[in-house]
Amino acid sequence: MKVYIEVTTWFKRFTGGNASLELEISEGTPVVEAVSSAGIPKEEIGFITVIKDNENKIVDDQYILTDGDRLKVYPAIIGG
Repeated sequence: MKVYIEVTTWFKRFTGGNASLELEISEGTPVVEAVSSAGIPKEEIGFITVIKDNENKIVDDQYILTDGDRLKVYPAIIGG
C-alpha cells in the first residue's frame, strides 16, 4: 500500500531535498516505522499529523497507517 509523506524544510536534509515522498509500505505499518524508513530519525520528530476526512490530526507513534494516508512530519524544535 502507498502512503505520502510531507516534510518541513528541516527534514529535507534526510530526504535528498524532497519536500514530499511516496512510500510503499506493508499493511499494519506504524507511522513511526514508515517515517523512519524514509530516513527521518525518530529523535528529531516532534509530532506527526495524518490527513483524514479533510482533517489534519496529530497521531501517536504507533498509529497504524492505511492505504493512501497523507502524513506531515514536524520537527521537535520549531522556531520563528
